[in-house]
Amino acid sequence: MKFLKTYSIQSALALTLFAPCVIHAQTTLGDFYTPAYRGQAGSESAFWSDSFTNAYGGPNNANSLAPGGLALANASVTQTTPGAFIIGGSSGDIYSFSSINTFVLDYSVLNPASFPNGIGDIVLQIETAGNELDYSSVLLSYTTTSGTQTVGTARNELYNSGPGGMGSDVLSEWEWTLPAGSDVANFSIAFNGSDTSVALEKTMLDVSAVPEPSTLALAGIAGLGLISFRFFRRQFSH
Repeated sequence: MKFLKTYSIQSALALTLFAPCVIHAQTTLGDFYTPAYRGQAGSESAFWSDSFTNAYGGPNNANSLAPGGLALANASVTQTTPGAFIIGGSSGDIYSFSSINTFVLDYSVLNPASFPNGIGDIVLQIETAGNELDYSSVLLSYTTTSGTQTVGTARNELYNSGPGGMGSDVLSEWEWTLPAGSDVANFSIAFNGSDTSVALEKTMLDVSAVPEPSTLALAGIAGLGLISFRFFRRQFSH
C-alpha cells in the first residue's frame, strides 16, 4: 500500500502523529543474528532501535551497543534524499511517502590499537516496515592502496511478518569478510528503498578485527592436533 504524492502537509502531519499505530516493529531481539565475535576483544557494535533523529542530511550517530557488545562503534546512518521525516516526532523511524530514500552507513575504527591489522568481518542487519529495500543496492565500499573497492554480498532474510503492506516488517542480514592484508580502518555501506513508503526502523552493525597472526597460528596448531588425533585413533582401531 503506497501513499499518493498529492497528500497535503496536513496529511503528512497526521501520518507523523498516528503512524506508530500503523507502522510498528514486530521483531524481537531474538530475531536478530548474534555474531560469534560480539563482545570479544577486537569487536565493536552499534544498534539503532527506532531511535533516528535526523530524517535528511544529518548523521544519526550510534548511541547504543548491540546486545552483549563490547565497544560502541564510531558509526552513523545518514539519509540523503529530501522529503523524509521522523515517525514519532523527535525520535523514531525514517519515512517518506513522497520520495525514495537513500541511506549511507559510515564507520571508522574507534580504537586503532584493537584493530592493528585492520577490519576483518562485518555484519549489517536492517529492519524495515512497509515497502522493502532495494536489496541489490546494498553495497560496501572501502579503500586500500589499490583504490576504492565496492562489493555486494548475499542477503539473508531473518524475519518477515508478511504479507506486505504498511503493517509488515522485514529483517535482513548481510555479511562481508575483507581481504587479508588490506588493513582497512573505515568503510561505508549504501542502501536504498525500493520505492516510496519504506520505514527504516532498526539497524544493527557488528565489526571485528583481523585476528593477530599468533591467534591464527594457534588455531592452525589446534587444527593439526585434531587431524593427528583422528589419524592415530583410526590406526589403533584396526
